[in-house]
Amino acid sequence: MDDSPRPDDNALVSHRLDAWRDTYNPASPDAEFLYTQLVVASVRIDRCQAEQAILGDYQARRAQLSWLEDRAFAAETLGATLARKPPLVSRRLRRSLQGCNWLIDRWTALSRILDAGDEWTQAQRSLAYDLLGTPPEFRDEGPPTLDGSPAPLVARELARLEQLKTDSLEELDAYERAAALAGLEVEPSPALNRLKRYEAACLRLFQWARKQLTSKRPAPSTNPTAAPAAPPTAAP
Repeated sequence: MDDSPRPDDNALVSHRLDAWRDTYNPASPDAEFLYTQLVVASVRIDRCQAEQAILGDYQARRAQLSWLEDRAFAAETLGATLARKPPLVSRRLRRSLQGCNWLIDRWTALSRILDAGDEWTQAQRSLAYDLLGTPPEFRDEGPPTLDGSPAPLVARELARLEQLKTDSLEELDAYERAAALAGLEVEPSPALNRLKRYEAACLRLFQWARKQLTSKRPAPSTNPTAAPAAPPTAAP
C-alpha cells in the first residue's frame, strides 16, 4: 500500500482540518498534532475504501472476461508445488474444478504411456505417487499398483476425479463465478488483503488520536522518566 500523500488527499486534509476543528477544538500544540493525525488517518481510510471498491470491480470484470483462464493458471501454479508437499497439494487441487482437471490431465498422460505398452520412468512413477498424495516415506521402488498393475489404479483415479467433478465441483465453480461477478471475494487477493490491513492500521491510529483528544488529560506522572504512550503505527 502506497503511504505517500496524493494531491487530492492534501486538499481533502486541508478541508477537513477546517471543517472538523470546532468538533475537536485543539487548544495546544500537542493537541493540534493529535488533531492532524486524526484527520490524516480519516482521509487514508476514505482512500482505502475507495480503492477496495475499485479492486472489487476489477475482480468482477476478470470473472466475466477470463474466469477459466485465471482459474486454470491458479491450478497450474498450485500444481507446480505438488512434488514438495504431495498430501497437502493433491487435496487442494481436488477442491476446484480446474485443479481436478489438472490432475486428470496428468493421469491421462500416464495412462497413454501404459496403453502404448511402455513402462513409466522413475520421474513418471514419482508423479503418480505425487498425484495420489503419497508421502515420500511410504513409497517403494516400483510404481503404485492396484491388483498388481498400475493400469487399474489409473483407471480408478480417473473415474474418481470425473465423479468428483460431476457431484460437486462443476456446480461449485459456477456458484463461485456468480459470486465473483457480484463483487464477492471468492479467492484471497494479496492486493486487497494488504489494503484491508492498511485500512485497519489507519483506523487504529484514528481511534487512538480521537481518544487522546476527547479524554481528560491524565495527571502528571510521578516518574519524570516515564515516556508518553506511543501512537499505533499505520505502516502498510
